[in-house]
Amino acid sequence: MSGQRRRRASPSPSHAVAMVRVSKDERLQELGATAQKQAIEAWAARSEIQIVAWLTEEVSGAAELDDRPRLLEAVARVESLGAGWLVFHRLDRFARNTTTAMLVQNALARVGAAVATADGVGNGDDPASRLVRGILLEVAAFEREFIRARIKAALDVKKQRGELTGHAPIGFRVVPGPLRTRKDGSTRPVMLLEPDPREREAIAEARRLYAALGNMRRVVKELAARGFRSRIGKPYALSAVYRLIHAPV
Repeated sequence: MSGQRRRRASPSPSHAVAMVRVSKDERLQELGATAQKQAIEAWAARSEIQIVAWLTEEVSGAAELDDRPRLLEAVARVESLGAGWLVFHRLDRFARNTTTAMLVQNALARVGAAVATADGVGNGDDPASRLVRGILLEVAAFEREFIRARIKAALDVKKQRGELTGHAPIGFRVVPGPLRTRKDGSTRPVMLLEPDPREREAIAEARRLYAALGNMRRVVKELAARGFRSRIGKPYALSAVYRLIHAPV
């Protein structure tokens, strides 16, 4: 009827959209995705719920909602497919960012749907379930910050030992150091930094040329003509020469 708003169909409590969130660590991706999917499938079988769509994303749970397009797509799928649930393996697979979690839950509530977890923790819309869900999401956010602090502390210790914690800075190269025993009993060398004579020569020459010529592009040409090459064996690009000149060596 014209002039009347069409009523939205009620979501089906027997249908769910499932989402798997995997770690960016390649060693954990396949195992994590498989374990999550199996848990969700077992939950669906127990609850007599049909999974009408599967989505997978590779992103940190701490990411803001704008950085989780697949999660936004999952919410849209819930509405378009008339599903009553957006299901995850556990709440920490849903989000470790409480703002993201709140926005998604509100968006689902507007269409009559809700978040569910395969382990059953925090499911439901009663006050007790909402309280548990809120507490666990706060715990997940705390764990995220705690993990970040532990990683920073570990990296600080490595730096104090002179160990490599990322890419070798300009003017240095990576060399194997003494062997260290890992938790699994295997050994591997500690990666250390030492001055790279060739790269330091390039730094000195780039600075000398820039002081004499005053033009970065001319410095690029002169370095190439004199046989200086980057770590990947190519002539230094303009941006690389800029880094050579301003390297804190």
